[in-house]
Amino acid sequence: MGIALLHGRFFDATDRTATSPVAIVDATLARRWFASEAAAIGQRMRIGIGSREPVRTIVGVVRAVSHAGPGRTTPPTAYAPQTQVYQRGMYTVIETSTSSDALMRTARAALASVDPAIPMYFAASVESRYDDAVALPRFVAGLVSAFSTLALVLAGVGIFGVTAYGVSQRMREFGIRVALGAQRHHVGAIVMRRVALLTLLGLASGSALGFGAGSLMSSLLYEVAPADLASFSFALSAIGLTAVAATLAPLCQAVRVSPAVTLKAD
Repeated sequence: MGIALLHGRFFDATDRTATSPVAIVDATLARRWFASEAAAIGQRMRIGIGSREPVRTIVGVVRAVSHAGPGRTTPPTAYAPQTQVYQRGMYTVIETSTSSDALMRTARAALASVDPAIPMYFAASVESRYDDAVALPRFVAGLVSAFSTLALVLAGVGIFGVTAYGVSQRMREFGIRVALGAQRHHVGAIVMRRVALLTLLGLASGSALGFGAGSLMSSLLYEVAPADLASFSFALSAIGLTAVAATLAPLCQAVRVSPAVTLKAD
């Protein structure tokens, strides 16, 4: 399964029923019950309930793995070798470079050749099991992304409308400024300063609300903090670029003002 070994060793061919019972624990269990991950090596513990369970020696510490899917708490985990623990049912993981469907047919045929009465349940690829585990979080994330994109579009439309209206109301002023010798980039700076001020006020208030309400979204996040700096930076950058894009058309209208046409219209 590719679970990383942190300390000690994996199970090997010497771990049999006639040898000393052994176990491998994950980093979560090692840190909770022992002084450190490395200190867990050589310690003894029981896996299971009851005094009949043998006392096992910890021979390895592996990386903690999420067994239940993203966002779900995985308890401290310990592993025992199949050669020392009898189980009526088990999962077998096969790595292959062929298609999963072809491998399943081959695996069923191989199992039937050993004993046709042995049932084979839950045959599926790891990819399909993974997709099932993340289906709901992926749907929620897609829904939130869709509404976020819609909100961004509406924000752009609003910025465009407000800026276009403000420019149209000041066209006479801009025409007079240009007629009196103002450069066109000065007119553009007036428009951009206004948009920048409103955008910064919106970003500041939005950031404050985002940090405050971020904890409400914590159940939808996986390995991302509610106040993740990179996520906030990306969101603020996207809003800033949207504001710039929404301002381009009114800005071009303002810098292309014709003093003659404006004064003649008056």
